[in-house]
Amino acid sequence: MSAERLHVVFSDSAAGVVKQAIAKLGGARNNVLAPSPRCAQVGPLGMLPKSAERHRWLKENTPELLTILSMGTTPAEWIQQDQAFWDRLSEWQGPSTIWISSRSAENLSYLAICHQQILNKDQVELIDVCKIQRAGSPILSVGECTLQMIREAAESVATRSLELIETTNVRVEAFSAPDACLRVIENDEMINAPIDHYDKFIVSRLSDKWAHVRRLFADIFIQQCGLSAQNIEYYFLISRIHALTNDGVIERRGESSKPLFVEDPLMGEIRLKQI
Repeated sequence: MSAERLHVVFSDSAAGVVKQAIAKLGGARNNVLAPSPRCAQVGPLGMLPKSAERHRWLKENTPELLTILSMGTTPAEWIQQDQAFWDRLSEWQGPSTIWISSRSAENLSYLAICHQQILNKDQVELIDVCKIQRAGSPILSVGECTLQMIREAAESVATRSLELIETTNVRVEAFSAPDACLRVIENDEMINAPIDHYDKFIVSRLSDKWAHVRRLFADIFIQQCGLSAQNIEYYFLISRIHALTNDGVIERRGESSKPLFVEDPLMGEIRLKQI
């Protein structure tokens, strides 16, 4: 790893571990680039690098998600922060490394557009941490990696998946269609899905009795449905609880009833709406 290489990651945890690894190897911490805000798997792919258009699309199609993603910022600040990521990516002319989990629809959504924005495509290195084994089990996210894993992955051809860039790029047009609201991983492949794709899982686990939001998340999205956090963004799940509440399907009490979840967003309780 050198100071002249740009490392692109897609989460705060990934940025932290890669920055530490680069610093220990004598590289520059500010050569690690991460987007903010996120949730790239929601909305047409083609809008990702067009922050003003993406903000408008989110406002019109999933206002609950935009509310969560833009907490503490004005629309202008939100657009500026988001555009800063894409501007730096498109202006970079040196070699770059993209760190991803191929089991994450969020990562694959970013990958397709990031690769198109990079000028020096011949100098792009893709590292898929899912090819790393830890005690016989695969790593599911960059943030799970130790500093040693990051160093070894950067030096190992076995973790590179350039063919993944090509196969993802082929489908950019399909994922950019106006009705491409959500991307998910099913049968090891990223596919389009409607925005309410996960609502049935939420509703199916609720009754007329109050249930803790935190316990519901663990039950539905990790144990019962076999879904990992890699396949769906935390912010998106929270936004669907907002949407189901606004639609009168469920009701909330406690901290989770506050419009902006100003405390821990997993606090409070929810249940099916009582008639």
